Amino acid sequence: MDISAMVSLNLFHYFLLLVLGQGVFLTIILFTLRKGDHIANRFLAAAVFLMTYYTFSFFLNDSGYKAQVGTLFLSGYSIVPLIPVTIYFYLKRTSDRKPVRNFLPHLIPFLIQFLYWLPHNTDGFYGSIYLDTVHEYYPYAVVRVGSGMHIILFTAYVYACFKTIDFQNATKKREKWMKKIRSLFTILAFIFTIGTFSLWMTDIVIARHIFFSFLAFFIYLIGYYGYTRSDIVFEMVKRLKPKYYSSKLSPERSMEIYDALQHLMLSEKLYLQSTIKLPEVASKLEVGHHDLSRVVNENYGGSFLDFINKYRVDEAKHILMAEKEPPKMFAVALDSGFGNKVSFYKNFKKFTGSLPSDFVKSSYKSSLG
Repeated sequence: MDISAMVSLNLFHYFLLLVLGQGVFLTIILFTLRKGDHIANRFLAAAVFLMTYYTFSFFLNDSGYKAQVGTLFLSGYSIVPLIPVTIYFYLKRTSDRKPVRNFLPHLIPFLIQFLYWLPHNTDGFYGSIYLDTVHEYYPYAVVRVGSGMHIILFTAYVYACFKTIDFQNATKKREKWMKKIRSLFTILAFIFTIGTFSLWMTDIVIARHIFFSFLAFFIYLIGYYGYTRSDIVFEMVKRLKPKYYSSKLSPERSMEIYDALQHLMLSEKLYLQSTIKLPEVASKLEVGHHDLSRVVNENYGGSFLDFINKYRVDEAKHILMAEKEPPKMFAVALDSGFGNKVSFYKNFKKFTGSLPSDFVKSSYKSSLG
């Protein structure tokens, strides 16, 4: 039987097919990638796969192919709570590089939604009993209100999770990428919520098209940045300086040393020593200074000095925000590990985009407002 002869596809359906191809390709690339942070890449792969599956589910319904393919075991709508969970853990892993813990509690919203949509995932006995019971004992409006409250609570849960992500330990470029992902996904969640409510009230199909168009843009953005900026998205190093070519550090060992370096910085605050040098830190970590230089280059994306100065600038920001009276910038520079005020001003501008005095003014205004 020729299915294509029975189903008429429009331009939007062909667009969705392109998105599906891109999503499947990205999922395979991310999941099989051997370089970079494997855990972060696989969380991103899971997010792309779930978004692709959701798009596939919508394509089947909107095009009419569902009647030919049959009911999916998982409807696209039932897996929605898993998407922000995977995005959240990708961002969290990429920002602080800590082991992933407490994953199971984040699955509770998914289990609730999966059980709610289970009748729509099956044509069997359970589905008929459930739907008959709901229609007999609960008015249609009550079911809609309950679903609406669930979406509101789910949106609040997503916001609460994303708000806890701290990008302090990320490089400036990677921080920009992660904030872009968080912002775009927040917009996506907003469109999803508004679109869902509008469909219940008016059944406007265009709301779905807007959402899936934005979802497609989200998938293509990851693919585009993954191709052009793989060092940031997939945590791969595109080019190494010649002096690093002879190093035999594996990606896993490089990540292990970098985690130990970050822990050392936070526990002993070595960056507060204005004369600290790379060989001293390498000695504390019991690694060669050549290897440590490569580790910082690979995982931070800059030089050891930039890595240290980033910590110093963060320390200076904390000092400036804690001051109740106009601070003396030279004292702040010394207290945060800088040897002189020129270096302090230069690096503060480099990592924050503003001068210390402007930062103090903006922090004061935000505290008032």
